[in-house]
Amino acid sequence: MDARQAARYRRALTTHYATIGRSYGERIGRVLGVVIALALWFFIATRLDFCISLGAILFLPLLLVPLARIAGGVVGAAFGEIVEGIAARIIRRKIVTHLRRLHLAQDSNAFGLLMEALLSPLCAPLRDEITNALRHTTQPNSIQAICRTWLKHHKRGERELAQSLARLIHEERWAAQRPLELRVYTALLSEQLELLDLTKPDTVAVLLEACRDADATIAHNARRALSQLRHPAAIDALCEAFLQSEDACARELILQHDYLPQDAIRRALVLFLSGQEARYEALDPEHTLLAMGYLTASESLQRRLLERARQLGRVDLMRVVVGSNTRKRISELRDREWQAVLEALSAQARWHDMWRLATEAPPYWSKQLLQHLAQVGWDAASLEPEERALYEQLRALLPRLIVAIEPNQRRASLVPHRVIAPSNLHLNDFALTADGKYAVLAANERELQVWHLPDGSLEHTLTLPRLFRALATHPSLPLLAVGMTTELHFYRLPELELDATVPIAAASQIKFFAEGTILACRTHRRRVELYTIQGSEWTLWHRLQRPQEVRDFTLTPNQRALLVASGSGAGVFDIATEEYRRTFGGRAAEATALAYLPRLRFTDWLAIGYDDGLIVILSLPPVPESFAVAARERVRLISGNDPIRALHWIEPEQRLLSVSEFTVHLWLPPNRYPQQQLSFETPIVDAHYAFATNLLAVGTRNHLSLWTDPLSHLIRQPITRYKEGDLEWLEQQLQESTNISATRAWLEFIHALVRHHWRYDIAIEPVVINVGEFDIEIEVTD
Repeated sequence: MDARQAARYRRALTTHYATIGRSYGERIGRVLGVVIALALWFFIATRLDFCISLGAILFLPLLLVPLARIAGGVVGAAFGEIVEGIAARIIRRKIVTHLRRLHLAQDSNAFGLLMEALLSPLCAPLRDEITNALRHTTQPNSIQAICRTWLKHHKRGERELAQSLARLIHEERWAAQRPLELRVYTALLSEQLELLDLTKPDTVAVLLEACRDADATIAHNARRALSQLRHPAAIDALCEAFLQSEDACARELILQHDYLPQDAIRRALVLFLSGQEARYEALDPEHTLLAMGYLTASESLQRRLLERARQLGRVDLMRVVVGSNTRKRISELRDREWQAVLEALSAQARWHDMWRLATEAPPYWSKQLLQHLAQVGWDAASLEPEERALYEQLRALLPRLIVAIEPNQRRASLVPHRVIAPSNLHLNDFALTADGKYAVLAANERELQVWHLPDGSLEHTLTLPRLFRALATHPSLPLLAVGMTTELHFYRLPELELDATVPIAAASQIKFFAEGTILACRTHRRRVELYTIQGSEWTLWHRLQRPQEVRDFTLTPNQRALLVASGSGAGVFDIATEEYRRTFGGRAAEATALAYLPRLRFTDWLAIGYDDGLIVILSLPPVPESFAVAARERVRLISGNDPIRALHWIEPEQRLLSVSEFTVHLWLPPNRYPQQQLSFETPIVDAHYAFATNLLAVGTRNHLSLWTDPLSHLIRQPITRYKEGDLEWLEQQLQESTNISATRAWLEFIHALVRHHWRYDIAIEPVVINVGEFDIEIEVTD
């Protein structure tokens, strides 16, 4: 078959015959409509009385066009269905039959056309015939292509097509040669377990993933294969999967087949976590292996070890897993450890130690400890008079202490809070969760990291199956959307558990709108696709395309217009008509960033960033049709000469965050001058502001820096770490604040703790408090 004949067959297979039939049917229907109208007009004019005939002569010609259109639509639709249902099947069936003969003759073009027909929705009625034609495939590359197509659609959840190919692969007992994932899955599907190399750890990883497959045959055969492990490296890989991710299938196999790693430390951890306490005690009677394993474990594994010790009710093991003789300085404790301290001291009714910690802990946890003391009705009579007065003062302030910070404090200049800089980090992008507790970092092209921001601790990591392109967090749910080269994955946070897969390819920018019910993806340099959630499925709503490259986009709150930034400036798409209406701002510069703020009842604000560093803020009406006449420029902000990379509104405060290559600016429009400027030595990837925790996160290529207002920073700082400048700032704020707000309550609360600490902190040796799991060392200030 030559190229011209192949092109002719391809057109015949992929042509939408219903459209052709509808076109011809509409023409015939219009003619019939005109004939019917004329016949009706002639009948009325000749058979009825003069008045009715005169009315028919005058008005019936006006109905010719509507009658012709109606008749054309009805006949066209019917004719299109007839052509698609009869003629198309005959033509396509005849071509498929001819391609089958050519495929038997080893014609490579015929195989390619059969695969195209198999994937085409138009050829769905002929899917069984096409599959039967593909049974005669003998070329290894062709078999590889069939297997690859099956796995791709199987992963996407396209059941009908995947099941047809799965049946073909299973009956013909085909198995791909490469890559490893495809080879493993096809070997499981065709039940050829002897083709699997069960000595390689990578094979074990794919098999564990296959154990969770929706196809019962694949999942069953994967468990069968994992039951046959003999090589130590493969067994180690399975046990490591259980330790790192608590894989249920791995745990079941460990218990059924007595799989244990070679390393004594890892063996102790596996026995301890899999519920084999007797064997663990026999292996590690002194618990030294468990202690060493905890010290080298990841954050998630440490939490599991600690939780397992708690479940067993073994205080001795709780101390062992964090080091029996290890002290933790009070400034090193994380939130989960503070919670453990609170529970341990409460269980042992050690109220005086709880009070001692409350006077030295970060004020955030001082509040929690004091609230607990107040709830149990602790009697502070045993304290010295000065300390008893302090306790009464702090307890009186507790009802006024809320986490929220007043706007005037939020708008204060931000101060450095923490730097997250793991080794070998190359940051691609990052996002914050809506509650501001977690940051998700996309690093090194294929890795996701979830960091707990209050602690600065790494919670979970995940290696992506494909190259990373973009990510976004859901505005209200603990959900992460990650765009890759061929699809988009949704992960539950913070565990990074896969929730759904959507076949949206090459999404280079992702945004959620309308409280997370609309997903917008820039899937091409000039294209933006809008998806809506229906049940649990994302379906395409609109696809909009510009002649120039789209640099940024945002959706209006009423979902009637998409605003885009491109080479010709900023403009608006009417979503209903997909018409590009006009350009905002009247500037010749290239627009690089957009941010939309629903501000007032009758006017919204749109911030537009340009490649020359200028930011223009426009006031817009809520109705997109009025943009052309009602858009008004409010203010121009000059951030420098570098292009604006991103713009974000901090909605409750109506502040604007702008990101350039090396600087981040905070603005309070309509003030033309920045409220604060932060400069960095390495290029900035992006910046995000978490209003819930009043935290600004700025990501550069090699670290993530966190900034907050001074009061929020002090609330999380241990009293033992306060400096003289902190006390001066507190006293200045107390002089300037005269109301009884939550901000002043926090200021008074912290000020009292700091003054008490500096007045009575005369210890020479550090105070150590034992809480069961570890010893807390209260530092002595200089």
